[in-house]
Amino acid sequence: SLWQATARADQDLGNRWGAYTLFAFDRNTFASIDRRFQEGLGVLYHPIHSATDTLAAEVGLGLVEQRSTTDSSMTQPIGRAAGNYRHGFAPKAYGEELLEFLPDLQRGCEFRVNSTTMLVAPLFKNLALKASYVVNFDNDPEPGRRKADRFLTTGVQLSF
Repeated sequence: SLWQATARADQDLGNRWGAYTLFAFDRNTFASIDRRFQEGLGVLYHPIHSATDTLAAEVGLGLVEQRSTTDSSMTQPIGRAAGNYRHGFAPKAYGEELLEFLPDLQRGCEFRVNSTTMLVAPLFKNLALKASYVVNFDNDPEPGRRKADRFLTTGVQLSF
């Protein structure tokens, strides 16, 4: 099974600067991950922030707690460098690209890279259709697993 959920809060700190805190959960039994929690906080900068286009660069620190399907577990501090570009086609209809680099701060040679490309089209006020292509790369995967997973997903998005 594959599950992903993220809760994030952003706070503007001026015209182009901001801070964020996030909590993420994922389960990917295809990659032998029974559950993984990520908590983090950091700062962000918006070099482009217009009515239709937004570009953000983020850096932060966090903690990852992971349990594999073989009952091994680990907790590690991570760094986070991310970029996000969003182009609005119409009110609440947009395309977005997210790129995230997560190095392990205990063992510097281990890292993960996540990329998401998505299109969102509104149906109602807070409900939209979403299609996305996700690539998750782990340079040190669980034994017997590939380094990269790719997913093409469609679904319904609820926004608050």
